[in-house]
Amino acid sequence: MRGRGRGMKRARPGRAGGRGGGGTPGSKPKRSKQFWAQRKTAQITAIPGQSDAENESSSSDEETPRPDEPEAEPTQTNQSEPELDDDEAIGTPQDPFVARIEREIPTSLTQVIKTKRYQTQSQYFKHLGRLAVQPPQWTPQTSPHNQSPGLLSAEDDPSHEALLQAQNRLVQAAARQPQDRSLKGLCVKPQLKRNVASANPVRSDPESQYDLSPWQSELFHLFNSYRDVSYGERTLAQGPSLRFAYTLHALNHLLKARAQILTNNAILAKDDQAATQSGDGFRDQGLCRPRVLIVVPFRDSALQIVKLMGQLLFGSDHGGKIGNRTRFEQEFDAESPTRRNKPDDFYDTFTGNVDDEFKIGIAVTKKSLKLYTDFYASDIIIASPLGLRMVIGGLGDEKMDYDFLNSIELLIMDQIDVFAMQNWEHVIHFLEHMHRQPQKSRDVDFSRIRMWSLNKLAPFYRQTLLFSQVLMPEMNTILNKYCMNYAGRVKVSNPIVGGSIRQVVVSVPMVFHRFESSSPVEAVEDRFNYFTNKVLPEYKKDLMYHTAIVVPSYFDYVKVRNWFKKSDLDFLEICEYTKDGKVAKARDLFFHSDTHFLLYTERVHFFKRLVLKGIRHLVFFQLPQYPHFFTELANYMQTVYQNKKGGSDGNMSCAIVYNKYDAQRLAGVVGTERAGHMMGAEKNVHMFIAGSN
Repeated sequence: MRGRGRGMKRARPGRAGGRGGGGTPGSKPKRSKQFWAQRKTAQITAIPGQSDAENESSSSDEETPRPDEPEAEPTQTNQSEPELDDDEAIGTPQDPFVARIEREIPTSLTQVIKTKRYQTQSQYFKHLGRLAVQPPQWTPQTSPHNQSPGLLSAEDDPSHEALLQAQNRLVQAAARQPQDRSLKGLCVKPQLKRNVASANPVRSDPESQYDLSPWQSELFHLFNSYRDVSYGERTLAQGPSLRFAYTLHALNHLLKARAQILTNNAILAKDDQAATQSGDGFRDQGLCRPRVLIVVPFRDSALQIVKLMGQLLFGSDHGGKIGNRTRFEQEFDAESPTRRNKPDDFYDTFTGNVDDEFKIGIAVTKKSLKLYTDFYASDIIIASPLGLRMVIGGLGDEKMDYDFLNSIELLIMDQIDVFAMQNWEHVIHFLEHMHRQPQKSRDVDFSRIRMWSLNKLAPFYRQTLLFSQVLMPEMNTILNKYCMNYAGRVKVSNPIVGGSIRQVVVSVPMVFHRFESSSPVEAVEDRFNYFTNKVLPEYKKDLMYHTAIVVPSYFDYVKVRNWFKKSDLDFLEICEYTKDGKVAKARDLFFHSDTHFLLYTERVHFFKRLVLKGIRHLVFFQLPQYPHFFTELANYMQTVYQNKKGGSDGNMSCAIVYNKYDAQRLAGVVGTERAGHMMGAEKNVHMFIAGSN
C-alpha cells in the first residue's frame, strides 16, 4: 500500500479491532512463556541476529507517514527490578514513559477527572518556590486476580503487576524536591544524555558534574512526572533555560516511543505469529503520527528550539543530518533590531524573526532531523497559534484539517502571555480541535493502535506544559477545560511581594475603584457601566484635560470608543490598527492640549512601546496584563514628559477600575497580600500615593 512502512502490516482476518485471532471476538489470548522470552530478548537487541551496521543498512531515510521505520536501533532495556541502573530502567515499568502509556485507565478514574475532582497538596521547591500539586481524588481499585491495587485487572504478563504499581505512582506520588542536579534516575535516553552538557545554553561551569542548573533540574523533574505543569513566572532571561528543559523532555519522550516501535517491528519481522500470541502486546501507536506539538509565538522561538534539537540529538559536532537546514535558516532567521530608546524587555521579546504565521513538521530518525515534512509524516510540529489556525481552517470552511491533532501526547505552550496579545481566539480554536475523531484513516494499521486511543481516551494521556510571563486566568481556563491528564497537574504559585506600584516614581494619588459582579460574563457590561457612570464624569471637567484612558482588551476598546463618539466627547485614539501617521498626529495634538481624551490600548503599547507625553490624568479601564506596563504608563506623568503650558503639577491623578476577577492583575500591581485585603474589604475605594512607601 502506498505510504506504508515496513512496520505497517495489514490487519489479519479474524483480528477485529486489532485483537488476536481465535476465541470469542474481543477476548485476549493467553500469552505463552516462549512469547515473553522472545519479547525480553527483543527489548535488549533491536533485531536479533543482526549487527548494528546491518540494522542501519536495512533502514531507509525516506519520509513515511508513520513513526515505525526510520531505522532500527538498539533499545537499552531490561526487566523491571529495583536495582536497575538508569539506562537499564529505560523501557521497563520503572520508566515513567512506559508506566504512563502501556495500559488503559479505568472508567472510575476518567469520571473523577471529568468532574474535576482533585486534591491539592502544597509542596515547596528551593528554586521554583511554592507548588500546588493536584492529583485526582481517586483510589486504585483492587485487581480480582492478584489482589493488588492497580489500574487494570491482571493479565498473564509477568511484569504486569510492576507496571500497575508504576502507574499508581504516577497518579498518587507527591512531587519531591530533587536530591541533586544530575539526570540519574530520570530515564533519559543515552543519545540525549551524552549531549546535554554541551547543548545546555545556561551551563556556566563546563567542569561541573551536573548537566542542569538547579532551576532546570526542578522543572525537568516535574516534566518527567508526566503531570500537567502551569508556570506563570517565566522571565525573558529564563527563556533559553526553559526552552532547553522542555525540548529535552520532548525528545526523550519521542525517542522512547520510537524505540518501542522499532523493537516491536523487529519481533514482527522475525516471527510473523508473534502478533497473534501477544494480544495487545504490539499496540504502540496513535491514530496519527504526530506526538509532540510545540506552540510558540514567533519564528525565532521555533529557530532556537530546532537548534537545540540538533545539538541534543547529534552533539556539538553535528554528526547527524538536518534536512532542509538552509531553507529553514533563510525562512526563520533574522537580525534583531538595534537597541535604542525602548525598554530592554521590548527588545528581548521581539528578537530575531518575529513573524507570527508559521508551522513546520519535523521527523526524527536515529541520524537525521528532517524539516518541512508533511504533518502526517512528522513526529513533532512547531507552530504559532495563527499558523495552526490557517492549517485547521475556520468554522464553516468547506475543508478543515485537524486530524494531525488527534494523537498528540505532549503539548507545550510557551509565552502564553504573548498569545493573548496576538489573538486568543486562535489558541481556543486549535484547543477545541484536539483529539477529535479523524476524518480519514490515513493507512492506519489498527492492529498497532493503542486501545486507549481507539477508545477515545487520548485526552487523558496528553501532558500539557504551560508557560507565561504573568499569571493569567486564561491559563486556569486551559487547565480546567482542555486538560484531562490522568496523572494530575502542578501549578507554580508564589506570592508577589510589593507589586509594580513600587517602581512608580511620581507622587500622584492613585484611586482603585472596585465594582461588584456575579460572573465573568456579566463583569464585561458591569465594568463598562461603572466606568461611564461613576468614573468618567469626574474627568469630563475642563480641569481634567490631558486624560489618557488605557483599555487592555480591544473589544472593550471598541465599545468605549463607540460610546465616546455617541456622547460627542473630544477624543483621539491610538490602537494596534491605527496607521503611523495618525498615531503621530494624535500624540502631537494630545501633548499640545488640542484634545481632551486619548484612548490607548495595551496591545499597541506591547507591540510599539510608545512614549506618551503630556499625560496628567491616567485612567485604567482595566488593569493591564503586564504589571510593568502600569509602572511605565504612570511614570510618563513625570515633569520631563509634560507640556509646561498644559497645566499644574498639582493637578494630576490616576484611577483604576477592577473587580474580583482581576485578582491576578491586581496582585501584580499592588502585591498578593494587599490585593487580598482590597478584595475582602468592605470599602470599594482604596487610594495609594505613588512614589511613597
